[in-house]
Amino acid sequence: MSRKRYLVYIGIFLLVTFNYIDRVALSVAGPPLAKEFGLSPVQLGYLFSSFMWLYLPMLIPWGILSDRFGERRINSIAVTLWSAATVATGFMWSFASILVTRLVMGGAESSSFPAGGRTLRQWAPRSEYGLTATMLNSGSYSGPAVGMLLISWVVSVSNWRVGFVVAGLICLIWLVGWLVWYRRPEEATFLDEEERQFILRERDAERPAQVGGGGFQVLLRSRSMWAVALAQGWMAAASANRPSRHFCSTLLVSSVGCKGGRSI
Repeated sequence: MSRKRYLVYIGIFLLVTFNYIDRVALSVAGPPLAKEFGLSPVQLGYLFSSFMWLYLPMLIPWGILSDRFGERRINSIAVTLWSAATVATGFMWSFASILVTRLVMGGAESSSFPAGGRTLRQWAPRSEYGLTATMLNSGSYSGPAVGMLLISWVVSVSNWRVGFVVAGLICLIWLVGWLVWYRRPEEATFLDEEERQFILRERDAERPAQVGGGGFQVLLRSRSMWAVALAQGWMAAASANRPSRHFCSTLLVSSVGCKGGRSI
């Protein structure tokens, strides 16, 4: 049996990777951007943190919309929004205008995990849930690793504005492939019939949900719920230092004087 479903897994991995490349663009562009607009460290901090102002409140709405309208449509809308906002950042003229694009980016990019998870739920057999969850999450690590190198190089050979344009265009290239190629397993033309039937037979997407009484009392007595809550709480604590990472390049330039790998 073929494993062409892995192409979908890779596509979702790339979605999250490109999502995070957009996120780190400001980390690289921060020092020259602040210099051009005369921004204080506090104003730059607002730009860094503003991404999360709409990111958090939009997570649940994107999940609801993905369930209602499907992952193909929601990913298409969200990627269009955040790519346009990223490209537009390269043409902004003030602190306020960049703040607006950052808010749009944050609100739209929060769709990736709800819609990406919905996609993998449609495509992954139960025996591959661990693999697909890993590929979804690993994009959040590969994106910053690749993005810092790529955007740093672009900014070094051009300017910070081009860095944002390049980051946004990469996502638009992914979007073209998504629109042309992605369908659910029932409709995907690149699958052979044996693999299609395997996916439809093994996946858990169409299994009716078990509904029971008790509401939150049942959840509070569930060991699985507490295990997930503790794991997510630990991840949240580990992620609390993310805002400080944005300041690293700025501090290196302003305090240590690093530029292009040399002291200045």
